[in-house]
Amino acid sequence: MTEPFSLWLVPSENHNKHLQDAINRLSQEYSTPLLEPHVTLYGRIVGEKAEMLEKTRELAGRISRLSIQFTGFYQSNQFFRSLFMGVKHTSELDDAYRTAQFIFESFLPSGYRGREFIPHLSLMYGNIPEEQKKRIIQSLDSFLLDSFFVNRISLYSLGEEPASWTKVQDFLME
Repeated sequence: MTEPFSLWLVPSENHNKHLQDAINRLSQEYSTPLLEPHVTLYGRIVGEKAEMLEKTRELAGRISRLSIQFTGFYQSNQFFRSLFMGVKHTSELDDAYRTAQFIFESFLPSGYRGREFIPHLSLMYGNIPEEQKKRIIQSLDSFLLDSFFVNRISLYSLGEEPASWTKVQDFLME
């Protein structure tokens, strides 16, 4: 049976805890969905679980560990990018994306092909008023990181709601 999956770049353990604590605090304070810290490398691929595991293992073996650098806090009116940290395009990150694209493009639904890669780390999902997001951003200035190290890719199975998303498996990068 085919199902939707997503490929996430996950912060190393010490950075992951720091980011997760911040996301948990925001989720509790503003009653937004809880999420795990990640930068989506490639999203909304559809296929059989066994094949997605095999392809993700191949991807992890072809890309190197990398550093994710943040460009600041931003907001949008998109549910999944309501409040987020922008991520700098680096040659390593863009190479990782192109490698994922090469391996997984045939698994993208047609409506997702050709979309621009906009790397980011979401802090909050939801439909939050713009003024409220601006106040939240002002309160965040000193609490987060400038960068983090990535040494693994996580394959996630996507349900209808973020609460139903589940990690299938982590893969260490070369």
